[in-house]
Amino acid sequence: MLELTDARAAALRAARPEIDRSNTELHALLGDGGFGTTAGALRRLAHWEP
Repeated sequence: MLELTDARAAALRAARPEIDRSNTELHALLGDGGFGTTAGALRRLAHWEP
């Protein structure tokens, strides 16, 4: 689990509306299946260990 400093947590909260907007646009562009596949691939990359 990612632990953030107070300042970084605040920055993430401030960025949340833009993150949500981007996700909404990607979902509209890719559709349910494409968005789910992309999210799954990003999740696997986030947990990848070389």
